[in-house]
Amino acid sequence: MIIVIPIEIKIREFIPKLFLTYQILKKTNSKVLFAGQRFISTKIKEFKNVIYLDKCTHYSRLLENPYNLSENIVCMLDEEGPVSFFDNDTLHIHYNKKIDKIINHFFFWGKKDLLKLKKKEFLKNKSFILGHPKYDLLNKRYIKIFDSQINKIKKKYNKFVFFAASFDSDPDLNLQTLKSQYKTYFSNLSDKKIDIKIKNNIKIRKISQKNYFKTVEMLCSLARRNPNINVVFRKHPYEDAEDVLRRFKNKPKNLHLVYEFNITPWIIASHIYVHGGCTTALEASILKKKIIMFKPFKDNTLRESELIKLGEHFSNINQCIKVIEKNLNIVENKKS
Repeated sequence: MIIVIPIEIKIREFIPKLFLTYQILKKTNSKVLFAGQRFISTKIKEFKNVIYLDKCTHYSRLLENPYNLSENIVCMLDEEGPVSFFDNDTLHIHYNKKIDKIINHFFFWGKKDLLKLKKKEFLKNKSFILGHPKYDLLNKRYIKIFDSQINKIKKKYNKFVFFAASFDSDPDLNLQTLKSQYKTYFSNLSDKKIDIKIKNNIKIRKISQKNYFKTVEMLCSLARRNPNINVVFRKHPYEDAEDVLRRFKNKPKNLHLVYEFNITPWIIASHIYVHGGCTTALEASILKKKIIMFKPFKDNTLRESELIKLGEHFSNINQCIKVIEKNLNIVENKKS
């Protein structure tokens, strides 16, 4: 039996998926094909007698994939988890009954995911708790694999504040494109109800962008107030690097824009972890890092309400900076 493990975003998935490959080879007699998703997707129709471990339950994409279902077994471990953080619309899009005949087994991160999906009857005998290899790597037995990267980061940035970005990657999505997508996702609903869902989607996108502008302002202010510390901003994998540079065009020299290595060594090496709604806060929590959520404008999503529990939350720039400075042992009474 050959197990096929595709990678879409190398910087995010390579190390966890390589670790998963290692564990499979160590504990079974299987062979593993470990490669880029685009390469594998062009070859999968030729595969026979393989277990294909896919990574996204978005059914509009799954329906287009030539899995050769009569010859292969398809399993799913969603990268965009945990499912327990999904709102109802996202849940519907990712776990629609249309994928029942495509996926043989679904793997989830934890018990709360299964509770969230208990009304999805077609998942009842197909669901298993697998966890996720990126969390297994945080175990002290394995975390040393990041030592080299951690040392490089610390040597370059010393004591630094790390911001993990998760802002909307496509806030100006064409309205007609959005309508077309939603009519596919919610084909059983009236146009009026679909329009309501679209308006809510656009509202959340706009809130995300407002938070982005405020985050740039906060980080630039923090860096200017404290020229002897480093502030590191890491973009989201789907975010365009040129857009990031434009947003931070007037940044101070001690504010750094990075996108190298897996995010885990950055979290470990940082003195304070800051985010605006990024699920890597779960990793920071496991690693017992100081967590600050800076989100001036709430979107009232389930994901937001869950992540806000993991640390301190601030909506005011000055209050957020003062708490960061306090945790960096920096004397207060500075000019903004």
